[in-house]
Amino acid sequence: MPRRINPICLACAQLDAEGAIALHGPTGDNCWDSKRCPRRRSHYRNRRENKCQAAG
Repeated sequence: MPRRINPICLACAQLDAEGAIALHGPTGDNCWDSKRCPRRRSHYRNRRENKCQAAG
């Protein structure tokens, strides 16, 4: 069963990197993880295209 979509990450993916770090970094809500977030943001931005490619 796939994971649920995280609404915070989905909204964060629509921001530019500096805006996302400012909103979710140490001065924001502190949920930014420099190891995990760039990859996750890329996934959320491109998931529709990736699903279409995987479907064939």
